[in-house]
Amino acid sequence: MSQIKSSGQNLLFLVAGDSTAAALTALELARQGIPARLVAAPGSPAAGIAISFGISLDPGSFSLFLGRVGLGDITHLILFPTDLCELALWLAAAQDAIETKGRRTPLSVFAAAPNAESLAAVRRGVVVIEPQPSFFVQFFSTDEDVARDFVFQFFGNKARGSDGANGFLIVGSNPLAEAIALKIAKLGGMLDGSKTKLDWIVSREMAQRIDLRYPALKEICILNFHSPEVEPLTMIESFAEPTRALILAEGSRGLEECSTIGQRGVLKHFAGTFVPHSRADRLNRVFRKHFSWGANAGYVRFFGDYSVIASLARFTEMGRFRLPRSIHERYCEARMGEGELPVDNTSLKPWHAIDEDLRQSNRERADHVIYVLGRLGYLVEEGRNDIPSSVSFSKEVLEQLARLEHMRWTAERRLAWWSFGAIRDNALRRHPLLVPYEALEEGEKEKDRQTMRDIPEVLRRAGLVARSGDQTGMPPPLPN
Repeated sequence: MSQIKSSGQNLLFLVAGDSTAAALTALELARQGIPARLVAAPGSPAAGIAISFGISLDPGSFSLFLGRVGLGDITHLILFPTDLCELALWLAAAQDAIETKGRRTPLSVFAAAPNAESLAAVRRGVVVIEPQPSFFVQFFSTDEDVARDFVFQFFGNKARGSDGANGFLIVGSNPLAEAIALKIAKLGGMLDGSKTKLDWIVSREMAQRIDLRYPALKEICILNFHSPEVEPLTMIESFAEPTRALILAEGSRGLEECSTIGQRGVLKHFAGTFVPHSRADRLNRVFRKHFSWGANAGYVRFFGDYSVIASLARFTEMGRFRLPRSIHERYCEARMGEGELPVDNTSLKPWHAIDEDLRQSNRERADHVIYVLGRLGYLVEEGRNDIPSSVSFSKEVLEQLARLEHMRWTAERRLAWWSFGAIRDNALRRHPLLVPYEALEEGEKEKDRQTMRDIPEVLRRAGLVARSGDQTGMPPPLPN
């Protein structure tokens, strides 16, 4: 198979896994002209999709494939294990198969967590992958990536009504609905410091699991669970408000519900309606062209397109996918510039050397940058030059954003099972800064302010630029 180049590097992707997500990832990479191979067991959903669409398929086990072919030419390895035990075995086999002599750069490994529990175990450090000089592992969740794309589509692209929406209605009892709800909660709140309003139509069983898994969720946002005891469409209609965005997170069923309530004229009473779909880009074009109610009677937008979720930019960390790394690099520069040393601050390490928990924290901060700029009326897009974004904040706005940044950090930590402790203890997940913004010392407040001041620079380093949504070049006023 021929290879293509990106930034002077020959690229060859290997995707391993029996799931539909594995096959869709390999398929999307192939559609984008990226050399990719798929390893999947015969008869698996992934193998069936590969055969149907003509994807390069190596049927059999991952270990047998490595023993026969190795990883000499592979630049990116994307794994979709069925459980953590399989993941550990796959990573061990891959490490053994790396030929270090001829390799110029480390093998980039992206490991999809089988479920939310295993991802949480990785981020809590229960499962630890030690950094290797020729083996760089990052963990991800497809559902989290889709939820992240929602933030970008809703705020980064300045969707109609996104600046006015102060609440969300989520419909769904699946892991994706959970990921979206958590993503909204982790944004911290509104610009004025109030909590986000979140209503969730969800089964009683899943609501109970969420309560047990995330006991702090109802403290972070104004959350109400609603069991779909009556006809779901009737419930959706009862929640219609012009300041509330509707998210139908139930896959094909969500698409059907969108069509039905659209024809009823319900969507025009929401700030916007959002539906996840692997072919979101195509559906956006179809709805604009063929469904008058979708274009005029209520804003409908699909998100989570695999052309973004499984793109070259995603797995080579370009554009908005580089933003977490640029945030971390800027943080290290700032802290070391103040005289801090890695021996005292264990976060002051290169991106490849920090733990997964810290990488995830930087991803959450990157999402918050998109969110804040969207709320302020800025569009975020690929930069055409190396000039920083013309984003500036007044002293009053900067203080509001610093408070919101602390709210975001607090929400992220609390949802990751951290709690207040007078002395920081990473093992017990205790932190002395888990207090209201007003209770912080001035030096800590200044760190939050500096985080906000750094937004133009971290965008520039990621190859992004923010511009005013009104296209006048002037910073937009702060919304009420």
